[in-house]
Amino acid sequence: MKKIILAVLVLFAITSTLFCQEEVESVQNESLQTENNVFRIGAAFPVQSALGDLNQFAGLHLGPGVQGEYDLNISLPDYLKLGVSAKFMMNFGFLKDDILLSMWNMQLAPGFYARFVLLDGNFIIQPELSYGLQLNFLKKNDEYNNKVDNVYLDQIIEFAVGFRYVPQNLLDGRLEFGITPFYALCPEAGYVAQYAGTDIFVFYRL
Repeated sequence: MKKIILAVLVLFAITSTLFCQEEVESVQNESLQTENNVFRIGAAFPVQSALGDLNQFAGLHLGPGVQGEYDLNISLPDYLKLGVSAKFMMNFGFLKDDILLSMWNMQLAPGFYARFVLLDGNFIIQPELSYGLQLNFLKKNDEYNNKVDNVYLDQIIEFAVGFRYVPQNLLDGRLEFGITPFYALCPEAGYVAQYAGTDIFVFYRL
């Protein structure tokens, strides 16, 4: 009888140990999965300038924007993450010529980025490529001095590199502050509009 009780106790101890190990591994895996699957939402203030011939009519463009980012759950070194993004921007142009009375646009563009995490997570370099659509709204004077509204849709291709600072002692390191210099192309029939500028961002990790 004592042997049976002893065997039951040993079996119970082994089973409990294995169960606890599985629980710990499960919690660790869930924590790692949660850490890898990160979503960030950001508010932006883009500042850009038209290049080439377009710069004769419009100079700086300013406006608000929002961007969301999602880190993909891919097995990579700790300092590197890949992810997808989507952003919506509005830009209002400051005009240089009387031909144009007003000029503004809206952009919607998904993208893909690589995220290099440096200095124990305090500094991030994030190159990104995005492609989307830009809806342009123009009001101009025609040859008879009549006010004419033009609305047209462009493609937009943007190359950007973000530089971000993550204060670890602020909201548990969930906030990111940064700037993202970029170069953008809008191919049109017989002409390619070009822009260069920077986005000023504040991101929050959910």
